[in-house]
Amino acid sequence: MQIPDGFKTFVYSENLKFTLDVNPLKKGTNTISVSVFDLDGNTPKDITELKAKISNPQKNIAPIELPLTKKEDRYEGTATIGFSGKWEIELNAIRKDNPNESVTLSVLVKPRLSELKTDITEYTLPEKAAPLYPVYDGNDTIWISDSSQARLWKFSISQKQFTQYKFDGKTTVFLKLDGNKIWFTDTPEGKIGYFDIQSEKFNVIDLPLKSIPISLEKDNAGNVWVALVDQHMLLKYDPISKQFQQFKTPTNPSGPLALTKDQNGMIWFAESQGGRIGVIQPDSGKIQEFAPKELLKEPFFLSFDKDGSILISEHAALRIIRYDPYLNTFSPVVSLADPTALPFAIAADKFGNVWVAQHTADKLGIFDPQKREFDELIIPSQTSFTQFLLNDNSGDIWFVEQRANKLGHVSISEAQQITTVPVSKGFEIRYSEMITPIVAAGIIATSLFFVKSVNDRRKIEQMID
Repeated sequence: MQIPDGFKTFVYSENLKFTLDVNPLKKGTNTISVSVFDLDGNTPKDITELKAKISNPQKNIAPIELPLTKKEDRYEGTATIGFSGKWEIELNAIRKDNPNESVTLSVLVKPRLSELKTDITEYTLPEKAAPLYPVYDGNDTIWISDSSQARLWKFSISQKQFTQYKFDGKTTVFLKLDGNKIWFTDTPEGKIGYFDIQSEKFNVIDLPLKSIPISLEKDNAGNVWVALVDQHMLLKYDPISKQFQQFKTPTNPSGPLALTKDQNGMIWFAESQGGRIGVIQPDSGKIQEFAPKELLKEPFFLSFDKDGSILISEHAALRIIRYDPYLNTFSPVVSLADPTALPFAIAADKFGNVWVAQHTADKLGIFDPQKREFDELIIPSQTSFTQFLLNDNSGDIWFVEQRANKLGHVSISEAQQITTVPVSKGFEIRYSEMITPIVAAGIIATSLFFVKSVNDRRKIEQMID
């Protein structure tokens, strides 16, 4: 059932409760209805006037007063909203026998998914490759790893051109952009390294033990953290002293991957084999683990939302789940419509919609957390095998098509309606591809390298040796 347009909420000042109803919460004319109660739920008798103002600080629109008329136990008025975005509404209760009280709250004006206009442009790499993991420099460049060769790809957004940079190794898998350095994992070699953007030189670093390094993250002190999926361990590398420290996860096996840093500098990770997520304090090395009553089913990717909660893609459960670190609670967000889709990376667009890479289906998932709606966008190329995506500074989405050898761009704007293209039925997926990304023809074809048993690990080592 479709959630109707409109927005309802309530907020407390010191002694009052303000309830706000904005309808339809869209561009154009909106009706605003406000009711005020004391903390016992009664209507205060000494309120002589209720004032309302609306503003948009992001667009430098100063507060505009909205005339309100009292109708029985509520105040009503209208507001004309010229464009989508985050708007602030200030409510001020003028009181006769008590101090005035005011509150300010934010509302997000946005189109429904059916009102989005999405245009996909695909850019083919100039040589045969296996592009995998993208990072964005916040300006004009997207860097992409290559799981088929020891090289990085640079894509200029303005010039629409690719440039490749090679080094002596086997592959690049996960990337981490750090100023003028791009850190990478050379997973089959069991090494990490970085590319200096200014000098255009590579520096490769041996790990202190034979292992399968996956993702990377940097802490606030400049140390580089590496997830070792087969050793159930996190490595901390000090670029100054060039020394490593090892931190075993409490759960074994855990299969750590998907490192990401929160606003306090803590390093979070997913335990793909342990069914948990974890966090480590970079200074002390203390690790905590969290899990719902039923363990997570192959958590592969973590992403923080605007409220500081962690969105987790459960690869085998075909859903996105949210973890609130303040309340220590897990809650479902959305289940994918396609049972073969297998969710991977997550990114938010300019309207706050959550985009999901569905790497075994040629579709991108789109979830509107405000209206609880889910839709899909067809990727033009078949067998694209899209695992990772990101957003740019305009709120558009970029995604990497590993098997189609392309970089895709979704231009997102507002329109009256969006046309849904039927899904192609011509692509069949082998069972082995549905469970985990594979290693084919001696080429590491994915970021996962998920080792479920000693036999699995031996098979992988034979393929990458």
